[in-house]
Amino acid sequence: MDKFSSLKKLGVSEQEIAVYTALLKHGPSSAAQLSESTNIHRTNVYSILIKLKNRGFVVTKDAGCLIF
Repeated sequence: MDKFSSLKKLGVSEQEIAVYTALLKHGPSSAAQLSESTNIHRTNVYSILIKLKNRGFVVTKDAGCLIF
């Protein structure tokens, strides 16, 4: 069984899972940092982070730049 099957059943995409697991691994990160660690274009990372935030998976912190 895939360790992310529960997330997939909730409708979380592969890219959303990649960004979410990168946050779990690295802790608070900017979209640029997440883009670099996941190889997902930064503008797509922002869209993914907004989706994850709306679902309650991540929160934002304004520290001069947006940190998730």
